[in-house]
Amino acid sequence: MTHVRLAVDGSAPGNGTAEVIPGGWAALLATEGRERLIGGAIAETTNNRAELIAVLEGLRALRRPCEVTVVTDSTYIHGTLVGGWKRRANHDLLAEIDRLMATHQVRVEIVRGHSGHPENERVDQEARRYAEAAKSAVGAAAAFTLQVYSHMLPGMQEAAVRQLETRIFGDRAEGQA
Repeated sequence: MTHVRLAVDGSAPGNGTAEVIPGGWAALLATEGRERLIGGAIAETTNNRAELIAVLEGLRALRRPCEVTVVTDSTYIHGTLVGGWKRRANHDLLAEIDRLMATHQVRVEIVRGHSGHPENERVDQEARRYAEAAKSAVGAAAAFTLQVYSHMLPGMQEAAVRQLETRIFGDRAEGQA
């Protein structure tokens, strides 16, 4: 069975405020000298949800059953997934993670955040980058909606949506459906 190290992190700057909080997630899959870094922006989230999404998407990226070591700086991830904590929220994500964990042999390794751990630093940086992109996109979307959309001529909506996708996802939006 292939062993995969799955380093994960989520970011929701400003978590705990009354505002809608955009965030980001990242997962680094490493096996047999190969690595794959994935991540994404989230329009509305909490830090715990962003952390769980990173785990979920990392497990979804695996094509066959594997021995997986989830590397995280989140005691929430450890406690909720393998530590026996009572699950009070995020039931939708946890149910899907549980389903995927049944396919793999999973253990969770906690590392100290912001302590120079290479995998953790890398996913932290990527999750923050996506969180900033999400924050910019939410602000851009609001400004876009207020300032531009109401003044569009018929037929311009598609171009505006492409422009917004590019602002949210960067060049990765090019050629995607």
